[in-house]
Amino acid sequence: MSDNLAKLFKCTGLGCGSTTFEEVMENVTVLSTVSHLDENGFVDYGEQSNEDGDVVRFQCAVCGLPILDEDGGYAKDGDLADVLRNNFSKLVANGRDEISRRAALAAAIETPGDLTPEELRQAHDEIIGILLGSDNA
Repeated sequence: MSDNLAKLFKCTGLGCGSTTFEEVMENVTVLSTVSHLDENGFVDYGEQSNEDGDVVRFQCAVCGLPILDEDGGYAKDGDLADVLRNNFSKLVANGRDEISRRAALAAAIETPGDLTPEELRQAHDEIIGILLGSDNA
């Protein structure tokens, strides 16, 4: 059994972070079974299947941010696994960079060394922003 690479998805949309994505299609025929029809004509649907159609893009299921390939175009079926692997690797690398940046800021506060008073104040303000959850750096 192969790994589920869909688990590598994490939306980078501002404030989103969703781990669910969806496929957007066009020119598709959707077939739905009718599970209930009330006397006012309202329909409840059951099973659904799709026929034909073209995948337009993959996107975050919460905020709609498209999943893009390295060239900035929509990720396609055949490329999606590689795109998710590459994006996940970048997220991990960015996370490590962010941890290193925050550790360096903390070290600068504890042992200011050659920092000017202005640099020390900026480092202090950034650490406070991080602690308060308003890190805009």
